[in-house]
Amino acid sequence: AETLPKEARRPFKPAALVAATKECFSHKVFTLSTLVQVLSFGMLFGCLSSTQQTFETSFDRAATFPYWFALIALIAGSASVLNARLVMRVGMQRMIAAGFGMQILFSATVVLAGLLASVPFALYLVWTISLFFMVGLVIGNLNALAMEPVGHIAGLAASVLGAVATVLGVAIAAPIGLAFDGTPMPLAVATSTLSLLGFVVVKRGLR
Repeated sequence: AETLPKEARRPFKPAALVAATKECFSHKVFTLSTLVQVLSFGMLFGCLSSTQQTFETSFDRAATFPYWFALIALIAGSASVLNARLVMRVGMQRMIAAGFGMQILFSATVVLAGLLASVPFALYLVWTISLFFMVGLVIGNLNALAMEPVGHIAGLAASVLGAVATVLGVAIAAPIGLAFDGTPMPLAVATSTLSLLGFVVVKRGLR
């Protein structure tokens, strides 16, 4: 395998790491991709922190939760296959926008159902699948977009992207989980808001 010439390698020193990190965030596409991934992880982690409670409290399905969750994961896993087939035709930005647009629609439907009466289990199940499906559509594309201008420091850039997105995603998800009131409504409202923000960022800035 080819290796970088010695003069092209960066020393493993704090100053060099800080400089490389600043370089990452000097690129608009890297910064916005990180922001959108933060929103995606916020929705995903918020869902993970509330899903089991919702199955148990809202729908009295604690005993069968593992089976339902396995079904969710199995169906949502097909998102990666779909993305692989479509991304070369429509582009990464459109795939990301489609994922967030889909989530706006599903989340808003759940919010409306909760305001009018209550959220049916079937709707909640489809919505949860759509959330995991969206993550499968957008995360890989966001990573690829972010890495485009920083290939020469890809190792550090990937670490920075993953660390920032995960930590801030957890920070967003924590209050969502704490807001659980026995219904899917807090999560649905939060997901609607986050998906709308993500969609706007993708359409207006992430190109």
